[in-house]
Amino acid sequence: MISKILMELKFASTMPCYTGNLDELQLENLIYEKILPLSEYMSKIKNNFILGGDDLCYMDFFLFELCLFFDFITKSRIYQQNDWIEAYVGKFFSDSRLEYYLKNNYYEVQMRPFNMKFAAINNWKDI
Repeated sequence: MISKILMELKFASTMPCYTGNLDELQLENLIYEKILPLSEYMSKIKNNFILGGDDLCYMDFFLFELCLFFDFITKSRIYQQNDWIEAYVGKFFSDSRLEYYLKNNYYEVQMRPFNMKFAAINNWKDI
């Protein structure tokens, strides 16, 4: 069930980056709207990983990537309305199993543009 919610959220929030149908503010508002069911679920599990504890599953990595994407699109404003995202991302960075990788690549990952250079969100209109 959570995978369907996350897949729908990813599709709804990433496709406009390629099509250019929404400007950045419209995309940000869409993210806030679409994230509501996920926010309700995450509040129930008290900011643990998706399965409700310290065990990671593949959907945790999927959600982590989405959280970084939301941070990029909203210029970190997502944390103001959804404090669980900051706690969730922080849990990844403090997890000893992931710490080495994330702390060595965090700033490099954060500074990259949206993953496809030709995506409309990058303002590459000439391609």
